[in-house]
Amino acid sequence: AITLPERPINLGLDHQNHFAVVAYNQSATLSVHPIKDDGSVSPAVAQNQVPEAGIFTHQVTFTPGDKTVVALARGNDAVGQVPDQPGSINTFNIDDQGRLAKL
Repeated sequence: AITLPERPINLGLDHQNHFAVVAYNQSATLSVHPIKDDGSVSPAVAQNQVPEAGIFTHQVTFTPGDKTVVALARGNDAVGQVPDQPGSINTFNIDDQGRLAKL
């Protein structure tokens, strides 16, 4: 078991089971965790930039080639004086070390 920085909302695995990408709704970010040969999960890979994935990041998945991660953010409705915060689709390249780069 590893400790995560906040409550996760979704997890995506690449098709080769090398990486688990975790989506967090509070910070609207992602973390990437290498999966070891024995199936255990490593701490998050240090990223070059914070992988910002949109307001209330809600889901994360890999594309079939495992070189792109897609994160869906549901956004938030307008409440009181806070305006509507639209949802978004955010895509990232992922390298062999688990570093994300926003497209």
